[in-house]
This record gives sequence, structure tokens and C-alpha cells, in this order.
Amino acid sequence: MQSKRNILVETHKRSWTFFRYLCASVATAVVDYAVFLVVYPLTNGLEVSIAAARVASVIVQYTLVRGPVFHSSQRVKITFPRYVLLVILSGTLSTLLIQAITHLTSAPVVMAKMAAEGFLYLINYLVQKILIFKK
Repeated sequence: MQSKRNILVETHKRSWTFFRYLCASVATAVVDYAVFLVVYPLTNGLEVSIAAARVASVIVQYTLVRGPVFHSSQRVKITFPRYVLLVILSGTLSTLLIQAITHLTSAPVVMAKMAAEGFLYLINYLVQKILIFKK
């Protein structure tokens, strides 16, 4: 009976962590779009607006996943460079996956993006949980 209880408790903890991760992602998306919508009219530059939005969203996402999501006590000087590397690798892999999917299946790019980034979303969660913000 005790082992069933432990399994249920552990499952609940993991589900709750993933739910917090989802909430952090939604908050980050809101920040990303808000910054873009503020910067674009001021600069009329697409690249500058995207860059500003990405910088803001990386900072917000990192802050949320390090604290409220994974409750990491590791030092920022250790976790932040790892996180930035994950962001760069994930962005690169996303581009490659989208290109591969559209080339191999002739799927519309939006569908390919959804598939690639949905897959990477789960991978990124696991990498952050296991490698970046490990307890």
C-alpha cells in the first residue's frame, strides 16, 4: 500500500511541475508578444523587435523555470549559461526539423512548426528538469 501511495505522490509532483512549466510558458509568450508589440512601432524594425522580444522572454522564462517551476537552488552563473545554450540549440534544431518536415512530407510550414516545436517543448522540459535545474 505504501508503494502505491509513493507512486501517486510522485506522479502528482511531476504533473504539478509540468503544469507550472506550462504556465511559465504562457506567461513568457505574453511577454514576448507584448515587447514585440511595443518595440516594433517605435523602431519599425522587425529584427530589432524580435531580438528585444527574445531577450525579454529568455529572461522571464529563465526566472520562472529556475524558481517557481523547478525550485532550483543552483547558482545563476551555472544554470544561466546552460539555459542560453539550450535556447540556441533548440532554436537551431527547430529550424532544421521544420525544414526536414516540410521537405520530406510537403506539409505546410505552420504544421511543420507545430510538430517540431511540440516535440522540442517536451525535450526542453526534460533537459531543464534533468540537466540544467537538477536538484
